[in-house]
Amino acid sequence: MEKVGNYILKEKVHETRNSSVYRGHKENSPESFIVKLLKTTHATPSEIAQFRQEYELIKSLDMKNVVQTIDILNYKGGFALVLEDFPGIPLNRHFSDDKKFNLRSFLTTSADIAAALGKLHARDVIHRNIKPKSILIHPDTEELKITDFGISAMLTHENDEVYNPDFIQGTLVYMSPEQTGRMNRSVDYRTDLYSLGITLYEIVTGLLPFKSQDPMELIHAHIAMMPRAPVNLNSDIPVMISDIIMRLLAKNPEARYQNGFGLEADFRECLKQLEEKKKIQTFELGSKDISNRFIVPQKLFGREKEIAELISRFEEVANGDKRLSVMVVAGAPGIGKSAMINEIHKPIVARRGYFISGKYEPFRRDKPYSAIIQAFQVLVKQILSESEQRISLWKKNLLSTLGDNGRVITDVIPEVEWIIGKQPDLPLLGPEETRNRFKFVFEKFMSVFPQQEHPVALFLDDLQWADMASLQLMKNIMLSDIHHLFIIFSYRDNEVNESHPFSELLSEIEKQNIRIDKITLDPLKEKEVTELIINFLRCSEERGFGLAGLVQEKAGGNPFFVNQFLHTLYNEKMIIHQGAQGWQWDVGEISRMKVA
Repeated sequence: MEKVGNYILKEKVHETRNSSVYRGHKENSPESFIVKLLKTTHATPSEIAQFRQEYELIKSLDMKNVVQTIDILNYKGGFALVLEDFPGIPLNRHFSDDKKFNLRSFLTTSADIAAALGKLHARDVIHRNIKPKSILIHPDTEELKITDFGISAMLTHENDEVYNPDFIQGTLVYMSPEQTGRMNRSVDYRTDLYSLGITLYEIVTGLLPFKSQDPMELIHAHIAMMPRAPVNLNSDIPVMISDIIMRLLAKNPEARYQNGFGLEADFRECLKQLEEKKKIQTFELGSKDISNRFIVPQKLFGREKEIAELISRFEEVANGDKRLSVMVVAGAPGIGKSAMINEIHKPIVARRGYFISGKYEPFRRDKPYSAIIQAFQVLVKQILSESEQRISLWKKNLLSTLGDNGRVITDVIPEVEWIIGKQPDLPLLGPEETRNRFKFVFEKFMSVFPQQEHPVALFLDDLQWADMASLQLMKNIMLSDIHHLFIIFSYRDNEVNESHPFSELLSEIEKQNIRIDKITLDPLKEKEVTELIINFLRCSEERGFGLAGLVQEKAGGNPFFVNQFLHTLYNEKMIIHQGAQGWQWDVGEISRMKVA
């Protein structure tokens, strides 16, 4: 009989590649608990610290609709989570086909889930793993509890295993676009509302909105495709319920429900109408949907032309119309260079390509190739998430290309060893020969990845701080015979003059008849700042224009400073939310405000 701490494990309940789940009890106590043993792989000290922090947060919740987290234990070099043993069944089983679908029960349960998520989010907890199995219903009392928080994925790297069939069917089909990591959006509490939308879609239609065994197809669907509305699949579903679910499935978080309580209110209104009128009539969705966070939209305004140009250049190399393409993006700090470049994730995923990026830092200029190494660490991580068959193919291609020189690469990118194994020592050479060997081998290493089946976009940020070795290496790459590669450089144009090494590199490349395209980002115009404010604060164009003029005056159209200034107004209570009246502000008061 196995023991974990002072818990005795009685029976195995479930097992995945990343965890084993047991039912057990404490010594000298009959009370039952669930013990989840985590199989940690490559967990870093920072991941362990973050895991413990998240665990403490969830343990302190003490909410009746959340399965309680009792304890965390060290176990065989890993961890064990001890949870309350709640005798619930997964949400989809509760509404399974073997009994008639009960609309009233569905609305009551959906409203309760929305309220529970609203309370979680109000306490700064994001679940990150909402799906039918993480919402449990007691079969007798219909009590609801949320379980299976995504914290264990921090240590087990479960979210990296996108080619694992268990992960595809169990998690990826419910994952929000931003949580896939292939969108230029940070993950906030609205990720849970999207996942709930997928879950409810499946319950009312009996189908998943997106289904595939290919993770890249699924990710592309989450990012770019809208499913058929539930009412079009099942005419018995009331239109308003179908509309609520489709609102949850909006690609951009700003277009979804902004709060679990706003979603709850709409489900309660449906329930009220069903009970009083025996049918659900049309009403305005989201009338009580007030964001519980002041989150400025990450949607880009005024950059449509530039994004289209980036996508066009990527498509050229993806189609093989050009061997490689080089794009340089210039602009002031905070002007939105990185945010705009990251918008090309969508077409890259559609092409089964790889987007990798690295960033130069002013305090790391003495470390050669830092951003290039960072970018290829990202690529190796993506490859390690693929199927064993694909990893085996990468291993074969890399070993064939690198020969006896694999150590050249693993010495600077140790993660490559996880693909190709430990490499033999290298012959000692002089300093100049060593540098030449590195450039030669790295060029061959890099040539393995961009192919017609999976083009590569390599984004190197803040080239004003790049070291000379990186610039020389990138020159060699651009002059090499590598195909299906889109290289994007960005830099602060106020820190780079004609004599800067990066300017000299571009000049040398152009002399070799290699076309370099350039985008220079200008500050946002007042019209674009107005669009942002109307979109965010949900106000009339007239009111938005008045505030935008002041924001433009204070922030100068720089997206970073626009964001900062709006947050300052909110923190100083110059912008406040007043219930049904929405966001309110006084233009005169803001104009008199002193901003450092």
